[in-house]
Amino acid sequence: MDFTPDSELVNNVPYGIVVFDYDSKGPTRIICFNSAMQNLLGSVTIPGGKNNIFQFFNEISDSKIDWSYIFKSVISSKSKQKFTFFSPLSKKWFESLFYLSNYESYLCFSIADVTERKRVEQDLKKSEQRYRELYLEQKRIAKELYIAKNEADLANRAKSEFLASMSHEIRTPLNGVVGFSELLLTTSLKEVQKQYAENITVSAQSLMDLINNILDFSKIEAGKLDLNIGSSNMVNILETVIEIVRYSAHKKGLDLIFNIPPDLPSMVFIDSLRFRQILINLVSNAIKFTSKGEVELKVEYNSISKERVEYIVYIKDTGIGISKSDHKKIFEAFSQVKSPLISESQGTGLGLVISQMLLNKMGSSIKLNSEPGKGSVFWFKIVLPTKKVNADNKYCAKTTFSNIKRVLVADSHSANRKIITDFLLWYNLDVDTVSDGAELLDIINSKGHYDLVIIDHNLHFFDVLNRLNSSIPVIVNCSSCDNINKFKQNYAYIIDYILIKPVSITDLNEKLFSIDKNLESINDNTVLNSPNESLDYSIINQDYTFLIAEDDKINLMLFVEVVQQLLPSATIIEASNGAEALDLYVKHSPDIIFLDLNMPVKNGYQAASEIRKVECDNSSGHYIPIIALTADSGEKIKRKCRSAGIDDMLTKPVPGNIFIDSIKKYLSLSDINRTFPFHFNRAAFDELTGGRQRVNRRVIAAALESVPAYIDQLNRAIESKRYKEVVDIAHTLKGVASSLCLTRLKELLQRIESIDSDNPDCAQLYKISSLLKKEWQVVSNIIEEELVR
Repeated sequence: MDFTPDSELVNNVPYGIVVFDYDSKGPTRIICFNSAMQNLLGSVTIPGGKNNIFQFFNEISDSKIDWSYIFKSVISSKSKQKFTFFSPLSKKWFESLFYLSNYESYLCFSIADVTERKRVEQDLKKSEQRYRELYLEQKRIAKELYIAKNEADLANRAKSEFLASMSHEIRTPLNGVVGFSELLLTTSLKEVQKQYAENITVSAQSLMDLINNILDFSKIEAGKLDLNIGSSNMVNILETVIEIVRYSAHKKGLDLIFNIPPDLPSMVFIDSLRFRQILINLVSNAIKFTSKGEVELKVEYNSISKERVEYIVYIKDTGIGISKSDHKKIFEAFSQVKSPLISESQGTGLGLVISQMLLNKMGSSIKLNSEPGKGSVFWFKIVLPTKKVNADNKYCAKTTFSNIKRVLVADSHSANRKIITDFLLWYNLDVDTVSDGAELLDIINSKGHYDLVIIDHNLHFFDVLNRLNSSIPVIVNCSSCDNINKFKQNYAYIIDYILIKPVSITDLNEKLFSIDKNLESINDNTVLNSPNESLDYSIINQDYTFLIAEDDKINLMLFVEVVQQLLPSATIIEASNGAEALDLYVKHSPDIIFLDLNMPVKNGYQAASEIRKVECDNSSGHYIPIIALTADSGEKIKRKCRSAGIDDMLTKPVPGNIFIDSIKKYLSLSDINRTFPFHFNRAAFDELTGGRQRVNRRVIAAALESVPAYIDQLNRAIESKRYKEVVDIAHTLKGVASSLCLTRLKELLQRIESIDSDNPDCAQLYKISSLLKKEWQVVSNIIEEELVR
């Protein structure tokens, strides 16, 4: 190779090259120094002698490099030496290489500019260092957050436990206050005594509302409140709201208007309890801040698709109104609007806040239109899944009445008149309307016979009805504040039916069908039913046995007193703890059991579980309803109750009418319905699947196909004494039984699952497996019927 300085090969390469002669100590003379080397290094003197060569290398680098060692290493070992250095001459970084040329004729030194690469490397190092610092900072922050979260969780848990404990502690004595004040009002009292008792009841209920609001607010804030979505009847929800608030509206002399279309889609999937709570808060607020005029609950709807409906809910009032500046404030916790029309603040200011929070969880929000002195309209839209929007899911199906063709509606309130008229027109009836009693008589005289008259009691109905043809069926609409018993006693001979305002379309619908059957003479007990009718005589005359377990003596006395008043023939067995309740159940076999959940020795869950186990052991199929008495109605408590075999829950303080409804519901069960949940709890199954028949059928069909094979495997494992496999199969089957709510089957499988697989009681195991096989024969027949429903 030609190493002369002018060599084209050397001068055209992009990196610097210097070629030396050498001896054992290092380079002795430069043979070639290319132009790239000069360009890369900048102003550098080309060395002319051996000493100058060493000086040259020291000049081009600022590193303390032992060049002598490098030279000797390359020459002696005949290996390459590669390293990087910084040159102060050109202010650049170079990657250098020392090596012997081919045939070891020359010592070569080459350099390449790696300044940019070095810069990138340094930037990367800086980035890595920064990343490392950020990573360590992130770990520190994460650790602090973890500690803070744990502390917050502990604080929140402590708060929740405190609230739950305080709730129970407050509700328990409050149950006695509310219960006994209600009982006191049923006795003969002087007017002033009655007023005092009513004040006690109202104050106790206000305290309970306050407790409920604070607990709900706390749960929502902590993100602990979950919606319990299930299949519900929208119309029933709305009518329940009206039933609850109507008395307070009528007591203030307000017209309460309930306005829903007859074709409203009824079956929806929603948390009915929370939705009802929202509506009660809004309607109660409207009543509270309205001194005269009316409050209206109005619902409209739009069909979004075949299985989704948008409901538009309005709560209108003629009350004090709210200034624009206060519109946001009323949705703030513990805030109240001040108004010269209100003598003092009322409530905690939590009702609207909770309603807004709950609606937000449902994907909606409350809107407000209001001005001072012009009333308010609270409204919201909510889209809900529903069963198919067709004729079967309309609130009222169109039908043709045989005996009702012409109806006369008499009501001084135009809105009430229109609502009833629209409902009647839905059935294609011929409807005339009047607004006063005189006009009523005139139209009857001029237009002739009507098949039905619906009249408001304020239109001097007695004078008007005395002059009507007695053969015309009559419905009188009364206020909930009116003495219904007075109507029963004094006007039964001219009044066929009584409806409480605002008219429940369900009640009116039932009355229309009854009248259409031409029921001309019905006794007082069936004709003049009020919504507060308690128990059927068939129940009252029965000698039922009640078991009531409650550790608080005041509450126990209260429940006993209520049952004795309702059912004088009933036998009542009292227990003060769960263990005592279990013993008394075995001894007396009651018809219905009420269990407080928080009792000493054994709590309500434990007592209920053991009662169900005894039922299972007896194999009699006699299922006893168990109802929990509790101060906490949260979803967690409901799940624990269902798991323990408890049928229902009553939240303390238990209003008398709720207690009555519960007794009526469970004592009215037929023998078939009493034994049915012993095998298959249909209500719980519907709750799990949302009542969707397609899902029900799919789950049941899968069970009918797979369970027999599992039972065969279980029996073979028992025969072969493979007890660990027995436990595994029982566990799998128990999951299937739980999914289908097969009560007794699940209990039997739990007992197999709990055996000691190393030392089993073989006789007991054979007995249970035999019962298991028989139980599957029973439940398979029951659930097969679900496939053809």
